[in-house]
Amino acid sequence: MLPLVVFEADDGDRLVVIVDGDKLAAAPVRRSEIGRVLTELVTKFAVPTRVELHELDGSVLADIVQPPPPPEPEPEPEQPIEEPAARRAPESAEVDVDGFLPGEDIAVAVVARHGSAGPDGHVQVRLDRSELPDGPDPVEIIMVGRVSGTTACRLLT
Repeated sequence: MLPLVVFEADDGDRLVVIVDGDKLAAAPVRRSEIGRVLTELVTKFAVPTRVELHELDGSVLADIVQPPPPPEPEPEPEQPIEEPAARRAPESAEVDVDGFLPGEDIAVAVVARHGSAGPDGHVQVRLDRSELPDGPDPVEIIMVGRVSGTTACRLLT
């Protein structure tokens, strides 16, 4: 059931305010204060409210008043944009492994790139350290011969 606000004319300019059957104030309000009083009540109720104006001549004006929309929440203070960490300068790392077939393609995991074995089956791979994970643990490099299946694991120091 909707809240009911009744403004009853007491004389030409004064109105008694009744909310859900209970007189709101000891003193009547002026007609010029209807807007302010009604806005305060409907905002407090926060739901549509039936409003009636009972005039001295017996006429009744009625309406349903919607509450004002809730205030917009304060925007969150903008977080300062963090500058991305400066990229460190490339630093090479080398891994030497024997046992591959001459000319064999070698997969290198953290698969950052592919290399080829030389005519003697030796492979040397150059890695950009910025492509490798950071952290206290040593980085392990895995190389796999795609034809021979030869696998080599080496710690990158």
